[in-house]
Amino acid sequence: MREIKFRALKDDMSNCNFVYGYLLYGDNDIPKIAKDCGGLFITCLKGTEGQFTGLKDKNGLTDIYEGDIIDKTGKVIGNIYENNVDKGKIGTVIQGIGTEIGQKTISRAILLGCKYSE
Repeated sequence: MREIKFRALKDDMSNCNFVYGYLLYGDNDIPKIAKDCGGLFITCLKGTEGQFTGLKDKNGLTDIYEGDIIDKTGKVIGNIYENNVDKGKIGTVIQGIGTEIGQKTISRAILLGCKYSE
């Protein structure tokens, strides 16, 4: 069974500083990531939340989240929030977990060599 975890960009104007943990929504639907059960909540940028897909890259090293970009060889080459990704090299953007398009992008990632994590 897939572990339920999330990531989102930290709301501190840093360049692609992801926070990983459990997702909560506060006032005005602002996402917050709970790093642990000790009450540490980090405010994140709205619209940057991504759920773990249950997949790892073809080498089994990198967790794959919504918004990640997978190249033709099954490796994560970035995500849709980074400006330094060469848009001409985009293979598959993982999106829509729990939807039909999500199933299609996950199936495509598996065809490219990505594997379910254990």
